[in-house]
Amino acid sequence: MTLRRLLQKLPFFSWLLACLHFWVMLRAHSHACPVVWISPSGGGVGSAADLRALAIGKTLGRLGWCCVTLHPKLGQQARRILLRLFKPDVVLLQQTRHPLNRPEIYFPVPCVLDVDDADIINPSETSRIGDVAARCYGVVAGSRHLAGLFRAFNPAVRVIWTGTYIHSVASARPNAERGRILAWAPSDPFGYPVELALMQTLVARLSTSAEVEFRVYGVSPARHDDMHKLWEERLSHVRLRLMPPMPYKEFVASLAEVAVGLQPVCEDHEYSLGKSFGKALAYLAADVAVVASNNIDHPLFFEEGVNGRLLLNEPTVWAQACDQLLSRNQERQGLVLQARKDFLARLTTDKSAQLMSDLLHRARLGQAWPRGLAKSKDYSE
Repeated sequence: MTLRRLLQKLPFFSWLLACLHFWVMLRAHSHACPVVWISPSGGGVGSAADLRALAIGKTLGRLGWCCVTLHPKLGQQARRILLRLFKPDVVLLQQTRHPLNRPEIYFPVPCVLDVDDADIINPSETSRIGDVAARCYGVVAGSRHLAGLFRAFNPAVRVIWTGTYIHSVASARPNAERGRILAWAPSDPFGYPVELALMQTLVARLSTSAEVEFRVYGVSPARHDDMHKLWEERLSHVRLRLMPPMPYKEFVASLAEVAVGLQPVCEDHEYSLGKSFGKALAYLAADVAVVASNNIDHPLFFEEGVNGRLLLNEPTVWAQACDQLLSRNQERQGLVLQARKDFLARLTTDKSAQLMSDLLHRARLGQAWPRGLAKSKDYSE
């Protein structure tokens, strides 16, 4: 295709992006290495697109891949032109929220779908997302629960937990030296009403022996009054502190003062079940002692009393565990030290990329993916 025809076919902005990708792909194809295109769904730093696409792509480059990350605003026509010019070995589609994350656009190049959300349970989305999954070579899911949802559409499903590239907080004090601060860090506390109810009852049942600061993350200033109303008559000995949405690195750094982080997942709320480790990653990076629900994939990482507390969703049990951890500094510190070892071994971007690399190689070579329970603890399924 001539440059003139390319200019005629593409809008100006899309043409600029295509030129940038053209240059990147020339460099990628000049090396004798397999080429993977990654198509993120969008999102900022710390989002799924960042942790499961952009960061994975950078690490794949160190694992022998020539990796090209497609700009979310690169149009369909530009992608098809570039596909004809530079046929990649495999395409990784991160989530299905981007309108061009459809395998037919990249045919006949094999596509791998990466999912870490429960959008597929939305009746208006089930058919569309299921069709995308069915057309892909395989599906990478962020948890066993999501793997089960997608296995109905594609039998080639493997679990890779979300990892993070932030391994520590420079300003963090040892956990044993931190104050009596509890944190619940959902992306949107109003969006998880069952978890919110569990947290409300837990806080009401905390011991009155000493004041506790309870932080709720993800509350914009415009909704402070709404959140305060939900805690009326529950805070006689607890000081509520509302934390706004913030950039990822700032969010993780803010946890460096927190003693105990709460990671509830409620079985009777399907979107809650769609989580994997979520904000627990940030807790671990900031050396926060984690109290988590004993469900989804938590028992595959956390061991009760060893690297965290793993509990049934009973508010009294959670309150007792929090009281105990807040008053036993050295016990908290012991949990944190073991959790850090396990975190660095299993929940980093490097580990996620290693596992992803194996599956991408299998996809490009037309090899079957492993099935069933893996022998290695690196995989949860």
